[in-house]
Amino acid sequence: MGFKIGASVLVLLVAFGLSGWRGLVAARAEREAREQSAAQFAPPPAGEDEPADTRTPEQRDLDAAYLDLQQSTLRAIDRIVSSGRDPAGAWATIWLGALVALIVIWIDLGITGLALLGAGAAVVYPLSLSVRWHDTAVVLGGVLALGGAFAALMQGARALLGGSNPVLSVARNVLAEATRMRLSLVLLLILGVAMAALPGMLSGERALRFRVQSFLQYGTGGTYWIIALLVVLFSVATVAFEQRDKLIWQTMTKPVAPWKYLLGKWLGVVVLSGVLLGVVSSGIFLFTEHLRGQKALDEVAPFRAASGVGLSEDRLILETQVLSARRSAAPDVQFSRDSAEFIDGVRRYIAEQRASDPNWGLDPATGQDDQKFLLEVEEQLYKSWMAEIFSVLPPNFTREEVYANDFSFSGLKSAARLASPVVLSYKVDAGANNPTHFYDLEFRFNLKERGYYAVKRLAPVGVRQTITVPPAAIDENGQLFVSIANLGLRDAPLTSEPVQFPPGGLEVSYAVSGWRMNFLRAVSILWLKLACLSMVGIACATFMSFPVACLFAVTVFLAAESTGYITKSLESYAVTDRHRNTVIAKWVVSKVATAITKVFKVYSDMKPTTRLVNGSLLSWGTFAAGVGTLIAFMGAAFAVAVGIFRRRELATYSGH
Repeated sequence: MGFKIGASVLVLLVAFGLSGWRGLVAARAEREAREQSAAQFAPPPAGEDEPADTRTPEQRDLDAAYLDLQQSTLRAIDRIVSSGRDPAGAWATIWLGALVALIVIWIDLGITGLALLGAGAAVVYPLSLSVRWHDTAVVLGGVLALGGAFAALMQGARALLGGSNPVLSVARNVLAEATRMRLSLVLLLILGVAMAALPGMLSGERALRFRVQSFLQYGTGGTYWIIALLVVLFSVATVAFEQRDKLIWQTMTKPVAPWKYLLGKWLGVVVLSGVLLGVVSSGIFLFTEHLRGQKALDEVAPFRAASGVGLSEDRLILETQVLSARRSAAPDVQFSRDSAEFIDGVRRYIAEQRASDPNWGLDPATGQDDQKFLLEVEEQLYKSWMAEIFSVLPPNFTREEVYANDFSFSGLKSAARLASPVVLSYKVDAGANNPTHFYDLEFRFNLKERGYYAVKRLAPVGVRQTITVPPAAIDENGQLFVSIANLGLRDAPLTSEPVQFPPGGLEVSYAVSGWRMNFLRAVSILWLKLACLSMVGIACATFMSFPVACLFAVTVFLAAESTGYITKSLESYAVTDRHRNTVIAKWVVSKVATAITKVFKVYSDMKPTTRLVNGSLLSWGTFAAGVGTLIAFMGAAFAVAVGIFRRRELATYSGH
């Protein structure tokens, strides 16, 4: 006990010392940056022989607006650079290491920890010094770190589940069973293979933002799918195999109530999945922070552009669109399906069609309006009119006229208050989206009624691009006004076509918080999904054999994860033939798919991995709604499992 207390005090002192040192370094860097910023924003000294100001009042207003624009841009850039000096990532690394060390000390894993450190010092470190074996050393070091963290957290989980309660006893047996089945070894081998491919995937020649996005996508999404499949197999096996091998007799004759037995099984699987997810997510977080501190394209050092002014485009996109939590806003559209203008337009269209064909839109059998057909027509008209609103005509070269459409975005007061750069994201379609076609576009942003800020871009069709808009372009009402002009097709202007912004192809976004809390919320949602999946597996295993229960649980998992793709597919899935006759098989498929999308809609809308990779905000409201839905689903599945398990005849006495 004396050794444990002394070692713990030493670990805490080292952690506090390193945290304080890192904080002092960050404070010194912040002070130097503020001094440079103050010198940059300081007004120039007044001269004795200044030339007279011959500008017109309009020109002075425009110059003042551009000065505000420049200063707001510099302040926003300084805010991003300050985030690069934020010691939070270093603090997280220090205290995660301290936590693991404390767990190792207090759960009697000192020999295991020393063995792992010895292996790292004897094998991994010498290999890391060789260029040829450096990648192998990274893989071995990662496997050792994952193995050590997993062993420590598993031992800590057993300690937390200590007690004589039947539920906790069953949960402890689940963890012991996972250890005997070498579940950790399987996970570590799979992750080791993934780490072997990591150096090639994160080539230093690629833009830093793409490297970070690739790592987050494959790291978070890939490990979640691996853990999810392991959770399915293990949650089914821990119940089905005990019934098959009659081991459940020893538990149920204690006696243990069915609900306590199932709750203990579920709790054990949930704790196991939390340990696995906690190990890999900690590694993902720390390595992402490591990548963030590397040089981006066109940088001489992290957060220092090669030009010496501002930030490089790669760094700016990384900090404002990837490692952030952005809130998005779509263009303001006064036109809707419920508006009187649209309803009158649909009526006029139907009247025009029936003027030339009196039977148009009528059901041949009844002679009445074919409501289904008319609804399809209404849907097509709405889509075509919305496409017209978001289209910009090509120039009229004969009259030397250029056409532009005006768009407005509301609800951006927070962006102006936070001095956060607003990112305008756009994607244009034109004709058949020939990949060799590039259109010249001009974006004009109003500057508080004192002129405009113009940006010209060469836009390839079908490719999403971004423009960083300074917060000074947002007016006092929180609105951003932009006029987009189509200047024609580059190299072949006379063949220009209208450019169109598809649904979701034009939006603005701004960061409302950092990526760290977004990452925490995303990982928490993934853990709840694993808990929900484990409950499905346990419920299936109460009355199905192992293969059938696995198949059913995996089907539910795939259906829930693919709800978004199913929803998009249903938009273009036709249940009628060319004569508008319903095809029974297609109708059944459509109804089943629609039911699946309704059941798993909230589950699909959360999209934690997608939001994390794209830098989109996973708000607390969305988080709470997702948590509530998953808990309700788990409660329903648990009630069904208990009801079935109570009626199971687990043993039949034969007299022998």
